[in-house]
Amino acid sequence: MIANIQALRALAALLVVIVHLELLLAPVGIEPRHIMFGGGGVDLFFVISGFIMVYTTGQSWPSTGNFLLNRVIRIVPLYWLITLAVFAIALAAPSLLSSTEPRLDFLAKSLAFIPYVKANGAVEPILFLGWTLNYEMFFYLFLGIGLTWKGRGLVAVALFFVALVILGAILRASADFADPVARFYTAPILLEFVFGMGIGAAFLAPRHAAIWTRTPRLLAVAMVAGGMALLIGLPFAQPTLDRAIYTGIPAALVVTGVLMLERQGTIVRGRWVLLLGDASYAIYLTHPFVTQAMTKLADTSGLLTPAARLSLVPVAYAGVIVTGVAVHLMIEKPMSRWLRQAIHLRRKSAPAGGM
Repeated sequence: MIANIQALRALAALLVVIVHLELLLAPVGIEPRHIMFGGGGVDLFFVISGFIMVYTTGQSWPSTGNFLLNRVIRIVPLYWLITLAVFAIALAAPSLLSSTEPRLDFLAKSLAFIPYVKANGAVEPILFLGWTLNYEMFFYLFLGIGLTWKGRGLVAVALFFVALVILGAILRASADFADPVARFYTAPILLEFVFGMGIGAAFLAPRHAAIWTRTPRLLAVAMVAGGMALLIGLPFAQPTLDRAIYTGIPAALVVTGVLMLERQGTIVRGRWVLLLGDASYAIYLTHPFVTQAMTKLADTSGLLTPAARLSLVPVAYAGVIVTGVAVHLMIEKPMSRWLRQAIHLRRKSAPAGGM
């Protein structure tokens, strides 16, 4: 475990929460553009994911099957559980979910991580946050295939993602390139995985060890602080560049800086911070339930003054953290542990030539 990366995962999850407080904050004059910087948490997650996948696989080179199985165990159970819960809500109380249609074909695509277009025009699954997981699973699929050729395979995956983005840029110049799913899989945000992969390769390479250990600590701190300042500040300028540039590159700077600090002994050691890092996936998937519940509470109780609604923000954050950690400890971890044990037992009991 890299403690600083765990802390950064916690920060990324808590950044995303800001975006989904928009309905709570709208009556006090805070518009979505004022809090869109919270979306930078997703960019941090993608860069971290690219790094972690190279960092872990580059030391053990698991088989394609084992790698993909581990990713499925890590991602699928909690996501499926919450997706099914949202689908049930859409069936029982459709007015609560204005853009979610309880269609079985949409449910099947959501569970299979296949993008589709919702009624509001967004390329999102039933659990709207799952658009990021569609990218993650796409990345894992090709990374798993690339592991067959080890280091050369990882390079091929990175080049393939770059090629997809270039192809998308070329096709976007054509009016005929309107298919939303094709645009989804050629979006520049794919480059953020490549950024993370490059950081991971440099982190593992013995010839680059001096970069991580001898870079002045002040410079590493400046990379983290400057990267965070850009990550938060640039969205306010509403640049015309893609987010892979104006938030992806700052996210890569932050990840690089915290890794340098880790190698130099400046390590986050708070137990609660590391727990939040462990629970970041659960926090990410469950926080909209808390933020929407807090918004409805404020609306129905008549809390319309700026002071009253702003006072609910720390309450909402507390609820998000408590809910996410509880789901992580009581649902996510036990499910993953049970699945791993069940698969291990099945493999042990399989006859020769079987699994």
